[in-house]
Amino acid sequence: MQEALWTVTLVLSLLLSGCGDAAHWYTRTFYGIDCRPEKLNNGYCVPANKGTADVQPPPGKQADQK
Repeated sequence: MQEALWTVTLVLSLLLSGCGDAAHWYTRTFYGIDCRPEKLNNGYCVPANKGTADVQPPPGKQADQK
């Protein structure tokens, strides 16, 4: 029983860990703000530099090419 609980906890944590990366990519790409914890300025999101090399899609996502 305890083994199953650890397995479920591990699987859920692995699945949810990727959600933060996708959320940060979407806010940078579509709203032009960067809300990653290391980029916050006094607790607020900062404007993102659109069109630069640091704006990358999360793994498995394709960027729209125009």
